[in-house]
Amino acid sequence: MEPAPGAAAAPEPPVPSEPTAVEPAPTEAPRPGAEAPFPDAPQPVPAPDPSQAPGSPQAEEGAPEEGDEERETRRRFTPTEPAGVEPSTSRLE
Repeated sequence: MEPAPGAAAAPEPPVPSEPTAVEPAPTEAPRPGAEAPFPDAPQPVPAPDPSQAPGSPQAEEGAPEEGDEERETRRRFTPTEPAGVEPSTSRLE
């Protein structure tokens, strides 16, 4: 019996999208005190979060962080007047 055409050739291994290492890269175990070799050195100050700046809508409302698209959608579709109330009757006189 003869093999079907192409069956005799070994299938090629799939080409990985990223090179894979056969052995994991050696990593050193963290040594005690390795995180802060100079305890008296000033620590880097994290950049201020613009959403927590005074006057920002999120800082005032305490809303969770959200993307610009979500914020814009909420702004557009959030009614400024209570449902079922005409704008002229919503104000106290």
